[in-house]
Amino acid sequence: LNQLEKAVEAAHTFFMANPEHMEMQQNIKNYRTMAGVEDLQLVDRDAKPHLESYSEGVKHYEADDFELAIKYFEQALREYFNEDTECRALCEGPQRFEEYEYLGYKAGLYEAIA
Repeated sequence: LNQLEKAVEAAHTFFMANPEHMEMQQNIKNYRTMAGVEDLQLVDRDAKPHLESYSEGVKHYEADDFELAIKYFEQALREYFNEDTECRALCEGPQRFEEYEYLGYKAGLYEAIA
């Protein structure tokens, strides 16, 4: 399809979620040898900022650098709560699941409040 950049991003995102997938690991190695593909294009489209901060905190914790570990853990918490707030805001309002009305669907607490 001549969309090499999107293919590289898709492959890398899949590989980050499935690091044991040997065929995808080989595909990424092949992409890296192709002209025009730089490491900057290896972007995980599913990465969440709070998980990246948490991982950094764990690295510093394991290295006994507790001051930096605390900084990253606190940053991860702030980022998580920002994501949670945004997610809940996107779900506000009445939810109608017409295709499931025959099941006698009952709204959950947050849906009922919204």
